[in-house]
Amino acid sequence: WLPKMVAKVIFTPLTNTASLSMSNVPGPQFALEWCGLPVKGMLFFMPPSGTISMFATIATWNGKINVGLGVDGSLISQEGLQSICGEFFEAELQQLQQKVVEQA
Repeated sequence: WLPKMVAKVIFTPLTNTASLSMSNVPGPQFALEWCGLPVKGMLFFMPPSGTISMFATIATWNGKINVGLGVDGSLISQEGLQSICGEFFEAELQQLQQKVVEQA
C-alpha cells in the first residue's frame, strides 16, 4: 500500500493512461446465506475512472469463480459484448480447464 499523500499525487496520471482495469476479490470459501436464502453467485463492478474504458472483475468464493466484464458503451454495444463473450469465452475456459487437467 502507498501512503495516502503519494497515492493522491500519482493516481490521476496513472489512471489517465490505462485502458483496461482488472480486479480480483477473494471471498469466503464457504456457502453463504442472505436473509435465509442461499447465495448462488457473487459479482462486483467498478465505476469507470479516467480513460479506463474496459474492466474485468474476478470474484472467487466457495470454490467458484465469477467473472464480470464491462465496456464503455461508446466502444461496443451490450449485444456485441455478449456476442463476443458467448462466442469465445466458453471455448477459452474449456481450453484452460483441459491444460490444468493435463498438468495435474
